Amino acid sequence: MSGKTVPLSVRVSDDDAVFLAGLEIDDAVTPSEKLRAILQDTKRRHTGLKDASEGGLLMREMATPARRTVRRLEGTLKKKSDLVLKLYERVPDIILLQ
Repeated sequence: MSGKTVPLSVRVSDDDAVFLAGLEIDDAVTPSEKLRAILQDTKRRHTGLKDASEGGLLMREMATPARRTVRRLEGTLKKKSDLVLKLYERVPDIILLQ
């Protein structure tokens, strides 16, 4: 693939523009950089689902925010659930068996 870029113009809603402005993506500051990063991530997810190894990594990435929320909630409630944590570790493998 060449390093050549193609200019693209898009219109987004005010809500989407606010979301994009507040979105924090490593090394992406401008709206164009953020959209390129989103496109790259989406492409990686789409192609990664065809490979079991990459698919497992993608599933783990997708489960990470929920896992962090559970950890925060455990801290707030001062309770810990090893079962829930183990489920988060195994769900990607279970999904890939389907």
